[in-house]
Amino acid sequence: MRMQVPADVHQPIPREVSRFLADAAPGRRLLDLGRSDSAERMRRDVLEGLSAHPQKWVSPTYFYDARGSQLYERITGLEEYYPTRLEAELLRRIAPEVAKAVGAAEIVELGSGSSTKTRTLLEAAGVDGRVVTYVPIDVSRSIVDASTQRLQEAYPLLKVLGLIGQYDEALEVLPPATNRLFLFLGGTLGNFTPEVQAAFF
Repeated sequence: MRMQVPADVHQPIPREVSRFLADAAPGRRLLDLGRSDSAERMRRDVLEGLSAHPQKWVSPTYFYDARGSQLYERITGLEEYYPTRLEAELLRRIAPEVAKAVGAAEIVELGSGSSTKTRTLLEAAGVDGRVVTYVPIDVSRSIVDASTQRLQEAYPLLKVLGLIGQYDEALEVLPPATNRLFLFLGGTLGNFTPEVQAAFF
């Protein structure tokens, strides 16, 4: 199994991504994109949000540091928090049909979090019997690290490329592909204004 190693600082990240995805062997790799100055980006986002009229806002991105991600996972496990259970049940129902219709060998998930619901689609995609590539994208390195370790232990044939960063940063480094399924399974959409939702899609 491929060992996780730091990205070569002399190797541009898109080339690292392409090289990993082209390799047919199972393994795990984490890349911290760090393509923008996170402190400067946060300053701009907070300034823009708190200057907005009539409603002020702060990007939900900043909820999901290591502690925020842990808290979110605990909240979704509460009996009162029903959306996660409903989403999981719906996914169980449709996963075989989605996997058959798409036939994707590569699954990219925006805002992967703990990747708990994703297991349903990975199993439907046949990860127990063939190499399937999974690319989780999240701003929290700790949660991507922990979730990808658990997935690799559960599915030895899984190839995982964890991308730590913003959605736009991660999508920029992915090479073109014809057999790729994009997932957005989180309730994060509810944090977006209608204008941001439209831009996101």
